[in-house]
Amino acid sequence: APREHKRLALPIQPFNPEPGVEYFVELSFRLASAKPWANAGHEVAWEQFKLPMAAPASVAKVTVKSPQVKEEVGRITVSGPGFTAAFDRLLGQLVSLKAGETELLDAPLGLHFWRAPVDNDRGSRMGGANEKDSTDLTVWREAHRRMQIKSSTVTRKAGLVNLLFEGLLTDFAAPCRVSYSVLGSGDILVEVSLESGTKPMPELPRFGMQTALRPEFEQLSWYGKGPQETYWDRQDARVGFYRGTVTEQAFPYIKPGETGNKEGVRWIALTNTQGLGLLAIGAPLLSANALHHTTEDLFCASQMSNFYPYQLPKRDAITLNLDFKQRGLGGDNSWGFLPHDEFRLVRPPFAYSYRLHLLQAGEDPFAIARIQGR
Repeated sequence: APREHKRLALPIQPFNPEPGVEYFVELSFRLASAKPWANAGHEVAWEQFKLPMAAPASVAKVTVKSPQVKEEVGRITVSGPGFTAAFDRLLGQLVSLKAGETELLDAPLGLHFWRAPVDNDRGSRMGGANEKDSTDLTVWREAHRRMQIKSSTVTRKAGLVNLLFEGLLTDFAAPCRVSYSVLGSGDILVEVSLESGTKPMPELPRFGMQTALRPEFEQLSWYGKGPQETYWDRQDARVGFYRGTVTEQAFPYIKPGETGNKEGVRWIALTNTQGLGLLAIGAPLLSANALHHTTEDLFCASQMSNFYPYQLPKRDAITLNLDFKQRGLGGDNSWGFLPHDEFRLVRPPFAYSYRLHLLQAGEDPFAIARIQGR
């Protein structure tokens, strides 16, 4: 009853955790009988607790045979049985990724720092109303395009090839680096970092990477928070396995803006109807998003009056963000308050990593994700 309490013993028996497997206790409080406002069984409240029981994940075996490397002017191609990955030496980007003869990418994978404003961002003028706005963060909109690669290094090791791109974000003279380790299996370990610059660096709306996949990779599944969209300061959602289509991820807010994000992502997969596609595995977690709208589509729409979701361009390609974080949504009010400090990207350095795996038909993403890349 209200204001009463009781101690309950949960019927959890001792067990030996499997390598790389997470365990949760989930409590659900439901109505025992029907009420005027809900049927019996209606969930009133829930909570999920991760158990402190874990066994180290298995480490991937290094393929004895290293990938082949072809270096050309401005381009580095790494290939092996059933895969080819091509990198732009001048931009430090993954520009092509093939499973056999099937190309997955519609646009390069590279650094990305901008998000489309939400209502609260418009209230705090993140998109800028004039050049004097101290909260204007639009300098990040094109900052990734002005990255200068200072050096690119190709290192051959047993079972893998490492490509290290080191450069500067010229707007802030900020050192950044992107490392791709391509294994003989075709897996790619991606590591990204950004340091403070010698020029003033405002808060980042997002720190991550963005690419676009071909339209046929419409089937989406993920293991993380869901099924609704979640953000750094909006994570009232269960960790679980969820699936749907990319088309279903965009919510038609009256005023277009950022939408469809997923927090606490252990892995996210986009596949075609045959089960072939791309699996991204956080190390340990990602913030991820897959939409048929580009960031620019959503940003431009958010800046226009009398513009509604049905007027957004209909894109076939899938914009995919694999991020460390994007700033929280805020919401103490919608006319000036910023997100709380603990949900803002204001103090570099920032760094994160993840693994890309070319998913074949019939493969189990859970099993693959439980094996650590190296």
